[in-house]
Amino acid sequence: MAKISILIALLLQFCSIIQGLAPCIDYYTHIVKQGTNEILGEITIQSPKLPPYDLKVGLNTDPSLHTKEPVVQLQLARSIQESVQAVQQGKSLLYHVHFPLGQPIPRLTKILFNNQQICPNPRKTETIPTTKEIQLLTSNSTNEESFSMAETNSENPSLSTTENDRRDPSTTTNLSEGTDNNECGISNYTDRKNLLVINGEETKPGQWPWLVALFVVRKDHEFRCCGSVLSTKHILTAAHCLKLNFSSNFDIPPNVLVVALGRFNLRQWRERGTINREVASYTIHPNYIHEDSGDSDLAILTLRTTVEYSLFIKPICLWTGSNNLDEVVNRIGYVVGWGQDEFGNPYTAEPRMARVPIVSEVTCLRSHPIFITLTSERTFCAGLRYQSPCNGDSGSGLVLYDSSTGRYRLRGVVSRSVTGNDFLCDLQRYIVYVDVAKYIPWIQEQISTT
Repeated sequence: MAKISILIALLLQFCSIIQGLAPCIDYYTHIVKQGTNEILGEITIQSPKLPPYDLKVGLNTDPSLHTKEPVVQLQLARSIQESVQAVQQGKSLLYHVHFPLGQPIPRLTKILFNNQQICPNPRKTETIPTTKEIQLLTSNSTNEESFSMAETNSENPSLSTTENDRRDPSTTTNLSEGTDNNECGISNYTDRKNLLVINGEETKPGQWPWLVALFVVRKDHEFRCCGSVLSTKHILTAAHCLKLNFSSNFDIPPNVLVVALGRFNLRQWRERGTINREVASYTIHPNYIHEDSGDSDLAILTLRTTVEYSLFIKPICLWTGSNNLDEVVNRIGYVVGWGQDEFGNPYTAEPRMARVPIVSEVTCLRSHPIFITLTSERTFCAGLRYQSPCNGDSGSGLVLYDSSTGRYRLRGVVSRSVTGNDFLCDLQRYIVYVDVAKYIPWIQEQISTT
């Protein structure tokens, strides 16, 4: 009898998956990501000879079930270089559809490519209503270096021209934009690979010029944490990065700390564009208690010698406006760091970028009892399954893109995570961030007085 029940359950699951594929079964299927049990959607589109390559998918969602935003993420399944090569050879473009953790897979209702509906037949009456559309625009003007992508997400099936034309520097390529090196929050983005690992997508030199690496100098330079450039002499990081360990409240002396600015490859100490600076002093937020909570887990380092901004070194813009968390819930943040990868390496040679949606306080607290201890009114949670910061990413900034100014603004700092096996981060849980918006007066005071 038990075997019959299991068989029935499997058949129901299979029927559900098949239902989700219709009416685009010729273009859309479900696969299991290699090495995991994660289900992905896969879309195959025959590539045209000329750009743009504008993919739009319609979805049928239920607000009571599909509570996480975005409900899906569209990404090229291959790297930029491989996708360009496929287009040039007349092969198909391959896309992957990523679904958030802990909610049902939405039904795909239609696929449009370059504003032409390819399935189902547009002459047929739409039997499944479309409640949400997700778009990924990929363009290539003349060469591989200008290959770019932009993603939009709309509740309205008819996306406006304004929304379509917004350009996000995390997904567009134009090195001529934002060349004023004294401006904050400008990303120099030259290329992109669509490689999903524990910490997200690969990055390129100059893409996140406010990112720094913090080292402790003993016999060797030991990578400690990440940080963000605030000024020509100030770095923001997590306070716990300056403690000997989590069980000790002893501070690491500033004279054994070195900050690498403009660094890309951690193993290339004399890398082009990088500048190494000793730390003269640092200030830990006075409210920080070195225990479980991420509240006030902030520290500002003062460099012994100032630096000059360059293509690879720029400050991040501080948060402006309201500090109400509800106003940024469901927005996508970008987190970059050299933290541990899926192979168990303590850090990656090159930084990786993760896109993480900010969730509400209620959603975070309901996801696991431990978040009651890890969070406070001055923290927030964000994350996606298997695409979040991990050990070694502490101190990294979570930045949000401001489409009105074309800049990134700092909203969070990586602070706490739920511990999984081998005392490593549990990638199925949210990450706790210090809410920088709640600490702007303190940060500005430190910058102006040290």
